[in-house]
Parts: sequence; C-alpha cells; structure tokens
Amino acid sequence: MDDVVDVLLACMGRLRQHAAAVWQELDLSPPLAIALQHLQQEPLSQRELAASLGYDPSSITGLADKLEERGLVERRVDPDDRRVKKLVLSPAGRALMEEMAAGMRRGNPLTTHLSPNEQAQLARLLRKATGGVGAPRSAAGR
Repeated sequence: MDDVVDVLLACMGRLRQHAAAVWQELDLSPPLAIALQHLQQEPLSQRELAASLGYDPSSITGLADKLEERGLVERRVDPDDRRVKKLVLSPAGRALMEEMAAGMRRGNPLTTHLSPNEQAQLARLLRKATGGVGAPRSAAGR
C-alpha cells in the first residue's frame, strides 16, 4: 500500500509542476487559476469562494477584483438573496478555462508515456479509486 501512496504523491508533484507551467503561460497566479477552477463548477459568492479555497473571506476581495479587472468573472446579484453578489465566469473566463484544460492535457507528464489503451485503463482505475470523481459527463447522468 505504501507504494501506491508514494506513486500517487509523485504523480501529484508532477501534475502540480505541469499546472504551474500552464498557469504561467496563461499569465495566472496559482490562486487566480484555482479560484477560476472553483468558479467553473458554479457561481459562488466571495464568502463561498473563500470557504471552498480555505481562505479568510477578507482575502478574497483582492482576488475577485483581479479576476474582474481581467474580464474573467462578473459580479452578479444572487436572485435568491439580492444582498449577495455571486462571482460568475464571463465568456472570456470560460474561454480561458478551455485553454487551461487544453494546456493540462497537452504534454501531461502522467500520460505522455502511455498508449491510448493504457490511458483509458488508468482513467478507469482512478475513477474507481475516487468513487467516480471525474467520470465522463455521459456516465455521470448529465
């Protein structure tokens, strides 16, 4: 079992390095890139984003301002609670997320030495190990 953990930790390190290179190409700091990834799932208030990132809510305003200045997010009033503004990915933010996803697939250090069959097998095993996290949308019952 220790071997599995050691290999997974090595994989995480290589993916972290790859992600950092992709983010740098896109002129994103790690906090900006990770915030965008969280916002890709659903619009969040600044307080919700802070909680999902494990940040203090007071530190999110500057992050949200930077994302908005770059045109990557928009602040919109929450229809369920007009006192709250949600951070929503803008069309430019969605396009940047597509570029980020393509960059992460391109030159992925975990798959470059695997055949397509091996890549599919690895994906199946990782989905099984994570209880279905990352399942293809069609399999997740879109």
